[in-house]
This record gives sequence, structure tokens and C-alpha cells, in this order.
Amino acid sequence: MQACSRVSRHRTTVLVVGGGPVGLYASSLLSAFGVPSILVDRTKEGSRSAHPRAHLINSRSMELLRQLGVEGSIREQMPPMSEWRSFRYCTSLLGQHIATQDHMASEAWGNLCSATSSPMAHLSQPKLETILRAEATRRAGPVGASFLDDYECVRLDHDDNGVRAELQHLAAAPRMAA
Repeated sequence: MQACSRVSRHRTTVLVVGGGPVGLYASSLLSAFGVPSILVDRTKEGSRSAHPRAHLINSRSMELLRQLGVEGSIREQMPPMSEWRSFRYCTSLLGQHIATQDHMASEAWGNLCSATSSPMAHLSQPKLETILRAEATRRAGPVGASFLDDYECVRLDHDDNGVRAELQHLAAAPRMAA
């Protein structure tokens, strides 16, 4: 996509706002069904946070990620369960230890694992986003999906002709309409 000095106009079937796990999953899924989309993300490519943020992926999400074809990549990058199965409870980060619980030693954990072919996973959000971004990019080309990094959606208008989104490039003043 070429940016003009002031405004560019682009038509798309779907605009996905946000390049986190849900937006990247949506982009991949849309491409899998042959639906072109534009994914808009406020973050510049290459400057995403390495801070872990979310790190547990529940069983239902893992089932969906298996259907997308990325479960193997997630499991390959997970730390060993021995590093995350025990939760330590303290009065503060460096405070007095209160208790430790192994959540994976319970009967409930066994029941959960036997109820699904894709049990819960532990992977930091930045690593998950990297996997999902690669999958979304791989699927994008054949259907004409694209990504706009360092843009934010600043306005949505709806009328009988559809929805008009106004996107603003965060590094510069020009605006783009989609």
C-alpha cells in the first residue's frame, strides 16, 4: 500500500483493528476462508514489547490454534511444565512465602487433560504473537490480505454503503481512509 501525502483510500472486505493474538488469529482465519482483510496495528513491526503479558493459553484456545495449524509451534517453544506448574504465593514480590501449590497435580488437571486433545499451554504473549504473525503473513498473500503497522483507527462511520474507517499513521500526520 502506498501512502499519499495526505489521504489514501482503500477498499477491503474486513478491517481488523489490533495486532494482538485475537486480531492475528482473525486475520489468519479470514485468509483461510479466502476473505481479504487489512489488519491495523498501533505497534511498529520490530518494536513490539518483549514483556510477557499473558502467558497461559486455555484448552479451548489451544483447540482453535490446533485447527489453525500452529499448536506444534506453540508446544515447541513452551518451557518445560516443571518450570511453571507450581504457583508460589507470597505477601509481596520479595515478601514472605505463604504457600506453594502444584495446580497440575490435582484430579481436576487430569480430568481437563483427558477432556481435550489440546491441553492448556504456557507461552508468553510476545512469542505467541510472533507465531500468529508468521501464520497470518503466510496466509495473507494468496487472498490479498495486508498489514498496516504503526497505524491506529481513529474514526468509524456507518451508512447504507458500508463502514468508513479513518486510520492515522502514528509516526506522521497523514491520514488514510479505508
